[in-house]
Amino acid sequence: MRLPLYTAVGLLMGLLASMLLVAGCDSAPGAIALDREPPRVSNLTYAPEQVVVANPDAETVEVPLQLVADVAPGDAPIERVTFSILASTAGLGATGPLDSLGAPAYGLNALFELPADPDQYTIRVFATDTDSLQSNVALGQVRIVSDTTATP
Repeated sequence: MRLPLYTAVGLLMGLLASMLLVAGCDSAPGAIALDREPPRVSNLTYAPEQVVVANPDAETVEVPLQLVADVAPGDAPIERVTFSILASTAGLGATGPLDSLGAPAYGLNALFELPADPDQYTIRVFATDTDSLQSNVALGQVRIVSDTTATP
């Protein structure tokens, strides 16, 4: 199907006019500025750093994890602070929210059941603000180790 020349020129002029209108705008309505400051996580403290498995026949071990981190808001309020603890080998672990302990601290005190196999778990803590901007990631490690002092 071929368009008459005047129709094609009219469409082209309409497109050009709309591009000029948009180009004249500083920002679109509801657009978020690209130079917004995200939240910042710092001062991650956690315990334990190591869990010794005393029973060589154990399949799981209980880890009483305590986490505390400071979270500073950027240009928008903090919406949530999230943690994850993941194994280096199988990716097994847990994830969830940290509770506000009063500005700027967020924390968690929970008991996790993890496989008793020796492994290293990485702790990650990050924040997300109400503009959906994500913070840096604070890292830590918990090691599950076998008790080497036990005699066979």
